[in-house]
Amino acid sequence: RNSKHVPPPAEEVLGKTAVVETPIDPVHNTGRVKVCGESWKATADKPLPAGTECVVEKLDGVTLSVRAK
Repeated sequence: RNSKHVPPPAEEVLGKTAVVETPIDPVHNTGRVKVCGESWKATADKPLPAGTECVVEKLDGVTLSVRAK
């Protein structure tokens, strides 16, 4: 049995810089970011337009919470 702990990819993106792919709209709970080559559903406290650099703050299931950089 392999005793090495390999964190799931979700844990690896925490604290990383992401780029908004589709605008994040917290009112309608829509938006996606790209981080570490993967696209994720994302939310933020305020709307973020596509192309905005942001930082991954937390993970809720398969949704990332981000804030503008």
